[in-house]
Amino acid sequence: QQGISDMQTDDIKARQELGGLIAQLSEVLQKVPESRQEQAEAVADTAKMLVDAATSEKPKKTLIKITGEGLKQAAQNLADVLPGVITIVTKIIAFAIKLGG
Repeated sequence: QQGISDMQTDDIKARQELGGLIAQLSEVLQKVPESRQEQAEAVADTAKMLVDAATSEKPKKTLIKITGEGLKQAAQNLADVLPGVITIVTKIIAFAIKLGG
């Protein structure tokens, strides 16, 4: 959430939308079984890296794309126990590409 408030954009709606998606992801990840906690942390950490990359002063498209792919892969590891995580992550990735592009 910290990176969102520091976004290099005056688009308040964009901030709110991305903040909402991150909040949804956080809420879903809290439901992960204890045995999958490390995988949930990987998703959270990768999502933060993606938001940071997309909202940096000079976003790097290649870094955003690679980080987005990593986030999608991390989310796939939880799809069997948290099916909704894929939908949220896909939206976050699309949003990051839009912001950083």
